[in-house]
Amino acid sequence: MALPRSARSSRYVDTAGPAAYLGAAGPVREPHAMSEAERVLPSVLCFDEFELDLEAGQLRRRGVRIGLRDKCFRALALLVEHPGRAVTREELRRCLWPDDVFVDFENNLNTTIGRLREALGDAAERPRFIETLPKHGYRFIGTVSKEPLSPRTLSARERRRWRPAAGREVPGTPWVLEEKLGAGGFGEVWLGRHRRLKEPRVFKFCLREDRLGALKREMTLFRIWRTRCGDHPHLVRLLGVNLERPPHYLEEEYVAGRDLRTWCAAQGGIAAVPVELRLELMAQAADGLAAAHEAGILHRDIKPGNILIGGPRPGAEAGTTAGAEPERGAAVTGPRTPGAGYGRPIARLTDFGVGHVISAEALAGITATGLTTRHGPGSAVVPGTQAYLAPEVLMGQPATVQSDLYSMGVVLYQLLVADFAQPVTTDWARAVPDAVLREDLQRCFAGRPEERFASARELSAHLRSISARRHARAAAARASFERGAAPVASLAVLPFVNLSADPDNEFLSDGLA
Repeated sequence: MALPRSARSSRYVDTAGPAAYLGAAGPVREPHAMSEAERVLPSVLCFDEFELDLEAGQLRRRGVRIGLRDKCFRALALLVEHPGRAVTREELRRCLWPDDVFVDFENNLNTTIGRLREALGDAAERPRFIETLPKHGYRFIGTVSKEPLSPRTLSARERRRWRPAAGREVPGTPWVLEEKLGAGGFGEVWLGRHRRLKEPRVFKFCLREDRLGALKREMTLFRIWRTRCGDHPHLVRLLGVNLERPPHYLEEEYVAGRDLRTWCAAQGGIAAVPVELRLELMAQAADGLAAAHEAGILHRDIKPGNILIGGPRPGAEAGTTAGAEPERGAAVTGPRTPGAGYGRPIARLTDFGVGHVISAEALAGITATGLTTRHGPGSAVVPGTQAYLAPEVLMGQPATVQSDLYSMGVVLYQLLVADFAQPVTTDWARAVPDAVLREDLQRCFAGRPEERFASARELSAHLRSISARRHARAAAARASFERGAAPVASLAVLPFVNLSADPDNEFLSDGLA
């Protein structure tokens, strides 16, 4: 059923199908058949922290999509398009249910409005947005503004030639690029900001068609672990994708912080970071890796640059799960750099661009991207940064959970010796005076993968129990020493033979006790 957009326009948004499209009264036309003037007309209706995207059929709060049932969306659109005006129950009935559909209208409408209020965080008793008019209908009492979705639509040629630059708008979105964060073989990573809400977002652009597989891989892996495990506080979230037409990109959660190497430098160097904090950050990264492994995913490129240090997600402490299905318009922010005193540091594992699936079950139903599940022995492709790769991977063997743990051990070792340039050599143990930490590193670096930690969860538990294990080791050493030096209750002297001619020494031949 079509929803009238306003009394001033005959155009409407149809959200009945799986994808919303812009229609017009009379024969339906696809968007590409409309004139340039018509393409400027679609708008986002904004109120408070919300955006009602009539073209996309989405409701977003601070850029994050809120799931709404179709009838809830239609009812909200009708109310928001007429702020301050009473919308009768009969108008809502005609909008939501065709005349030839027989339903329990009163109960269904009450349920629809109730779900809508729940999504908006509204209440009938003290309404912020939807006011009940007894025996009449409802009225939207919030302040509504309109904002064009995009000033114009780029042609296919313009899209192919488009390149990211500071101040440039991401095509078809309200996001403006601010700062280049990095570059790689696939393309560039940029920080973007919402034109109106000023929320930040990270865009990972693929500027080479032949490297598009890396974005597809990362998107697929995210969907796998989200399906199996939900969001995780120590994994960077993927919030949106555009793989259909240029420019291709992933939209990721913005972690208000820095990668581990840069973050340590900002603290005055690794040595200036307390050892206990270094261990906790690595334990958090191991928690994120454990979540990926438990979803059947290997990372294969663990290094300081892929561990981001930031603050807790807004509205949630570390250890909680929250998030949204990847959609355009989503944005997540956090406190500023923790090292500068803006919150306790939280480590998040990022960049699964070279990761792969080790579980056929995990991949079931998500193979449309053509994801390769593993590299076999002898493969010429050795993904990852070589200084952090396990020996067996460098020899062409397939990556495993234990090879990821070897890489985690390398980062841990470099943190302990306060030098990210220090490789793991045969005499690495000399630089680690702590016997308990040496034991953990020995398990990470074991030549035989099966002798390493069984899981990242086990490594995390070991790192968090360092203090207790030190105390236990010290107590055991004290107990051992005390057993060896216990006070003597009595002393036995065996009898001697008096070989002297002096009878006064005869007592020595008697046993003493």
